[in-house]
Amino acid sequence: MNIYDFIISDADITTAVSNACSFFGLPEVPIVNSEGVCVWSNDVHTTFDDILGVNREQLYDMGMISDDSLKLAYTHECAHRALQGYDNYEGTQEELVCDYFAGIHAGLNNIDADQFEEALSKTTGSETHPNGALRVEAIEYGKQIASDIKTQGIEPTFDYCLDRFDDFQPTNSDLSTMDAHLGDPDSIISFGSAYSKEEYVAKAENCYKEADKYYDKAQRDEKASDKAHDLEQAEKWRRRGDEYINKSKYTGNK
Repeated sequence: MNIYDFIISDADITTAVSNACSFFGLPEVPIVNSEGVCVWSNDVHTTFDDILGVNREQLYDMGMISDDSLKLAYTHECAHRALQGYDNYEGTQEELVCDYFAGIHAGLNNIDADQFEEALSKTTGSETHPNGALRVEAIEYGKQIASDIKTQGIEPTFDYCLDRFDDFQPTNSDLSTMDAHLGDPDSIISFGSAYSKEEYVAKAENCYKEADKYYDKAQRDEKASDKAHDLEQAEKWRRRGDEYINKSKYTGNK
């Protein structure tokens, strides 16, 4: 039997996933062996058709072998699921939000985050993932918010936690940008939504088509308010397409 099977069993993974899904109130979904720890969102408007990926070797190499660290790894992945439909967070910022929610989960449920933080602290910054120091700050901020929630008797709703994330201010000014330092994409240690390069390009093309529809509609609008709205929507879809193209540049074929 492979050494990783001894360290991280199927039961360990399913327990961690179940715990993370329960934290967000999400349906449990299939878990498959993959090239990394990740989530395939499929239809971005639903959560029941998501698929979670597991790679024991990656987890072991990162030193993420405790029950608590596995719970937080899949809290991060389930945060990606919970963010489906929220357009305000993409790219590196979405990754920070997911790390932040892992911190909230740790703080609310007395989960030891040390191993999880140590693993993510090694992340090399890129255009799709923040560097490790910034990710640890996001986790710690989540733990701080969790402490506020408990001491003040606040209901920890998803939207409340998102609102509090908007106040996140890294203590190191060098870490304040969400793009972080661009490193070698092949050296990135990260979690996140898993799509192939071709899938990212296809998503981008769909976004550009939507942008064109709104641009065309804006040209026909008679009311200034309608025209402004449609141009705003066109720009939103164009920016999303650009984001998918950027992600495709740092994604290997799967």
